[in-house]
Amino acid sequence: MKSRKNKNTGKLTRRSFLKTPAITALGTVLAWPEIVPASVLAAKAGKDTFLQKPLTLTAAKGRVLSDTVRRYRRILQVGSQPPLLSATADKGAPRAEYTEKRVHPQDGYGRPGWLRISDYCCGMITGWSAHHIDIAQWAMATEYTGPTEVQGWAEYPREGLRDVHGKFRVECTYANGVKLICADNTKNKQGIVFEGTEGRVYVKRGLIDVQPKSLLTSVIDPTEIRLYKSNNHKQNFLECIRSQSQTVAPVEIDHRSNTVCILVYIAMLLGRKLKWDPEKEEFINDAQANRLLSRPMRSPWKL
Repeated sequence: MKSRKNKNTGKLTRRSFLKTPAITALGTVLAWPEIVPASVLAAKAGKDTFLQKPLTLTAAKGRVLSDTVRRYRRILQVGSQPPLLSATADKGAPRAEYTEKRVHPQDGYGRPGWLRISDYCCGMITGWSAHHIDIAQWAMATEYTGPTEVQGWAEYPREGLRDVHGKFRVECTYANGVKLICADNTKNKQGIVFEGTEGRVYVKRGLIDVQPKSLLTSVIDPTEIRLYKSNNHKQNFLECIRSQSQTVAPVEIDHRSNTVCILVYIAMLLGRKLKWDPEKEEFINDAQANRLLSRPMRSPWKL
């Protein structure tokens, strides 16, 4: 494989790497701080990409990424299936002095520091909620839209380097009146509960529980809605590269799921109810909230 190297360092540059014809797809070897700029460059270079979630730090970057992938007709799979956990740090974030607490403590493999610092990540509201909200939106058939109203509450650290939320509870209301309620798992079981007119369904990784139990043996009629079936995200990604068909977790759907997480993150910060236009992807008559949908990137980084 021939690729150009930086004349000063002798290292393979990102742009020359992406121009290499032998490379047709990229996996999650991308460093998290560079995920959005690198993914946009990859799409423009004609490469297909597999990324982890949450997809982006801001809603504005998610829109750029999704639009770019569509414009260049590329395949992008997002690893939205549990139990994968990741978060998007930002290469354009403000410069900060190195400290072990900002990255990853050597004495354990718990949550990394950057996942709990708002310059790099929104916290667990995107780190874990993105998985569950993705499934909830799929079930509600709102995967290409979003709520019309959001509100939330959260506790925040009073001192120290880490400044993202701790305990939280948020509520999203959709155009059809359905409410999506999401909270931390200190008092709630991790997973998703669907409540309907005929019973309730609880799901999490490797588990499904229903009331009444007869729901487990009910048969889906051929005329009823049937969902995309995939048992392996990575295999599905490879199959879709060959067939040039849509993946089970395409970029637009995951941008929408991640956006819901970012909306409630903003609602928690502002401490008030917000009205959202899912078609225009902006808050209604709320300049303060709209400013939080994007963040300036440190020079020379841009999209």
